[in-house]
Amino acid sequence: MSLPYHHFRLHSPALAGNLLQDNPVREALIYLPPSYHKQSDRCYPVVYLLHGFGGTAKGWFSEQQGEPSLHLTMAQLIATKQVEEMIIVVPENSTRFTCTGYNNNDVQGHWLDFICHDLVNAIEGEYRCLGGAKHRALMGHSSGADAVLKTLFYKPGFFQHAFAMSPANLHNDSITFFKQLFNDNHTTLMQAAQGELAIEQLDVWQHLLLCRLQGALPDVNKPPLYCRLPEQESDWLQLANTAFNCVIPTHGQHLKDVNIAIDIGSQEDTHQSCLNLVKQFNQSGVAVELFEFDGGHVDHMGKSLAYVLPWLSRALTSTD
Repeated sequence: MSLPYHHFRLHSPALAGNLLQDNPVREALIYLPPSYHKQSDRCYPVVYLLHGFGGTAKGWFSEQQGEPSLHLTMAQLIATKQVEEMIIVVPENSTRFTCTGYNNNDVQGHWLDFICHDLVNAIEGEYRCLGGAKHRALMGHSSGADAVLKTLFYKPGFFQHAFAMSPANLHNDSITFFKQLFNDNHTTLMQAAQGELAIEQLDVWQHLLLCRLQGALPDVNKPPLYCRLPEQESDWLQLANTAFNCVIPTHGQHLKDVNIAIDIGSQEDTHQSCLNLVKQFNQSGVAVELFEFDGGHVDHMGKSLAYVLPWLSRALTSTD
């Protein structure tokens, strides 16, 4: 049986030389619409999908009922005329620390530049895409949703439409969670910092914490973790200040003309923080559409595609 996606590989100058030694040659899985090989003169809008921490690009092409399945969902939505045909690009963003933190720094590499420059340019050079920000959309789940918002904040002008599914880095009060995670894993993290324990022996939660610290407290002179472990309250404050509710006042002014939607589950720990974030967006003059669903952080991803993809399709076609 043929695969529902095409494999695409690109070398990323933005990721070359990262101190974590992650491979700058990245793979992306490409969903092409049914008419792509039949209408050789037709160009398509493009959706870029960023997977979450611990996820994979391939995980979005599941054949299992209830799991996220881009190709099967798109087939149903096209058949019922709920979406227009579009290309969907899912880069594989796994790293030695499980997944990228979607930051721009010398430790992890310049991932936001990878998304906005290297990936977009490579895809638009290889496939028949409608060029320009108005024909590009960005979506992601969990830390991938965080990456959607980070891209809008820190790399404005590259995407006109964005859907953040169950974002996690919402509010600075989440620092309580990371403090507890750090305290519970302090001995193990110290062993890793001193080279007594290999990075590959750390679990996904330890990787998640280190990924956040590499973004907030990077230190190129502290291998193999390349970050400072928090020692005082100011370190935690620096991490807290990267939360989106702290970022809106200084970076939200760029987003007033961008189509943005966010969804969140009623059973997610971050449910109320997400409601507060959307309210803060709207009060700052940035219109954000909110979708709430009855579910948790990962049990609704497949069902969510049934409204996320039509929303993105409507946004993309409204610019024609």
